[in-house]
Amino acid sequence: MFMRGTAKGTPLTHDLLAHILRALGTKVERVDCERSEAWHLFARLILSAENELATKEDYRDRRPAK
Repeated sequence: MFMRGTAKGTPLTHDLLAHILRALGTKVERVDCERSEAWHLFARLILSAENELATKEDYRDRRPAK
């Protein structure tokens, strides 16, 4: 949609997530893709957030629901 210049009525899921991360002051440092199986992506999101006291790095696994 972006590349075609198509306007969207409401934010898509990834737009909403980007807005939330930005509001919380969190950055996606990297995405480590472990493997892909039959349309399922096994990956880990590496996130970081910084405030006046410290910088924190955390990760979240992304696996398909069972």
